[in-house]
Amino acid sequence: MTFQELQHFLLHEMRMSHIYQPLMLKQLIKSGGISSREDIAKAILQYDPSQVEYYEQIVDKMVGKVLRGRSIVTRDRKTKDYRLTISQELTQSEQKELVGLCERKLEDFLASRKMDPYGHRRVSKGYVKGTTRYEVFERVSCAVSYVVSQQR
Repeated sequence: MTFQELQHFLLHEMRMSHIYQPLMLKQLIKSGGISSREDIAKAILQYDPSQVEYYEQIVDKMVGKVLRGRSIVTRDRKTKDYRLTISQELTQSEQKELVGLCERKLEDFLASRKMDPYGHRRVSKGYVKGTTRYEVFERVSCAVSYVVSQQR
């Protein structure tokens, strides 16, 4: 494929149902024409606010709650920013040591897990076609309607 052919595809032929094609092409172009599946997925992830929203909920309801309960952090009610409650400003070497301890805790935890620590987020092992998903929802809807009508 030539530059002009790819340019023509982008300008005139690309049909999009989502943002994936230009993101994948952008990643490939920026990386010299070759990119791993993981790097392409990360490029797409940067445009997915739902993932950020998901982790904001984790921060507030789980992690932040635990660390607030231990008086290690506080949260500003207005800005929702988190702040360490440490009373002094950390030196660069103290920051480096504490970051190193955090990294070791992460490594130890991941090494101790025999199963995938994010496996709970993988709903299925493969792709489910939209039509199949629709048919399942339609059947559930019919079943719920039937149960409700029988209760009346």
